[in-house]
Amino acid sequence: MVAQAAPFVTVSSSAIKVLDLLTNRYHVGIVRESSDAGFNVELPASARFHAGQRVRFVLADGQAIVAKRSMHRGFITQVSSEDAIRLNVRLARLPETAVA
Repeated sequence: MVAQAAPFVTVSSSAIKVLDLLTNRYHVGIVRESSDAGFNVELPASARFHAGQRVRFVLADGQAIVAKRSMHRGFITQVSSEDAIRLNVRLARLPETAVA
């Protein structure tokens, strides 16, 4: 039996804040599509993400300050660029690990 990926659903533009764990910099983007498995996100080209990179992210909920514990683990599975000013990134959710 082969597991099938959940279909992506177009959402009204929602903001997402992504923490690049390599540079420790935050990047703000727009969620274009989402599913249970992850998101298709549009980010500025200055983000310089690569497939295989681990990140932390939080979806915008109207608060300017985000607690570090509210961030989720993610994994960049695909990066493409249509022009020089933005990246299209596929972000997969990673399961949270239990902390003792």
